[in-house]
Amino acid sequence: MDFDVYNFNTTTLYIIVKIYLKVTLSKKNIFRQLDNRFYTLSEKN
Repeated sequence: MDFDVYNFNTTTLYIIVKIYLKVTLSKKNIFRQLDNRFYTLSEKN
């Protein structure tokens, strides 16, 4: 019983961390793309 509860908690934690990392990485990616776009625009001018 205790082991099952522990297992469940670690699994949900793992999933939450995975989703969190995915979201933060995608946000960083979006920011990087915006930065690149801004740099190219500023270089053209």
